[in-house]
Amino acid sequence: MKSTNRIPAALFIILALFVSIFLSFRPELLQPSGYSLTGDGILITRTLLIVSSLFFITKLGYFLLRS
Repeated sequence: MKSTNRIPAALFIILALFVSIFLSFRPELLQPSGYSLTGDGILITRTLLIVSSLFFITKLGYFLLRS
């Protein structure tokens, strides 16, 4: 493993973990203001978007760590 790839890989992994933990404690950030009663569809869509984004960031971090 190259030592130059370890720092960005670790940052991607830590960033993904931090964002997922932060959003688990502040779920109101996933719902836009002014649409408190429409919630389910928008909330599910944004949640899936965040989950998939965090998955790909973490995978990129692990790829950089292993290469």
